[in-house]
Formats: sequence, C-alpha cells, structure tokens
Amino acid sequence: MPAVPTVPAALPRLVRARARRPRPGLVRRLSLTALPSCRPALLPRDAAADALDPSLHEDLSHAQVWLLSWLPGQGTGLNDHGGSAGAFAVVRGTLHERVGAREGTAELSAGRVRHFGPHHVHQVSSTGTHAAVSVHVHTPRLTVMNTYRVDGRVLVHTGTEEAGADW
Repeated sequence: MPAVPTVPAALPRLVRARARRPRPGLVRRLSLTALPSCRPALLPRDAAADALDPSLHEDLSHAQVWLLSWLPGQGTGLNDHGGSAGAFAVVRGTLHERVGAREGTAELSAGRVRHFGPHHVHQVSSTGTHAAVSVHVHTPRLTVMNTYRVDGRVLVHTGTEEAGADW
C-alpha cells in the first residue's frame, strides 16, 4: 500500500507566513472559477500561498486543491486521476515523477509546475534528503483514482480507490 504523505505540524504556520508575503512572479491572484476546466496548470501556483485559507473553498466548486508534504522516501504507486485533469506545483524540495510505463521520469524542484490531462498515469515520490511540499489541483474534483502496475512495458490496472472511502 502506498505511503500517505503527512503534513508536518509547522507547515500551516509556514504556508500562512508565505501567504502574507507573496513573492512577485510566484503567486498571482486570479479568479479560480473563471478558469476553464481544461486549463488548470496555473492553479497550483496561484493557490499555493492560500491553500489553507477556508474562504478559498467558495471559489473552487469545480476544482479540488490538495496541499501535500512528502517525507524523504514517501511516494505514491502508479495512479491516474479518474478522468480529472490538473496540475501540481512543487513548493519546497524535490519530487520525482515517473510517467506511465515507458514515458520517462523527471526531477521537479521547487517552483516547477507539472500539468496533466485526464488520462495521465504517474507515480510521484520524494527523493531528496529533506521533506518536500506540493500543491495539487484536480478538475473536476476527484471521485476515483485508479492504480496500476507495470508488466513488461504495459500498464495493468490493479484497482480503484474511491473518494470518501479510501481517502
């Protein structure tokens, strides 16, 4: 079973502090409801500083924002997003992304944004020596995530996790 990332106790304080002092070029304000669901790539960068702000939920009726922390060695199994498109931004540290069965890997450091379509299958893990933090946005909201394993060079569906039951 994949490890579940946890949020360090100091993280909410860190995120709130950054929200009060946004860095030009990293965090830009925009109406989240005005974005079409097929263009979510800017959402993590825009939402990163405000990820813990409860008022943000009023603007996210079509999307879902997750703030995740990754201890060294933590990661997910291969998964998709049940037909949702989205993006994730690395806020701190470095994450490693494996895409599909043969499409390659990437090291994503702080400031990098990775967008993905509704059929994207990937595995994300923290490979650094320090905790990493990322903000993930899915649109429409996640209802299921499918899990996979690699058999040779082919992805094989291994299960389905449901919102409200499995996470």
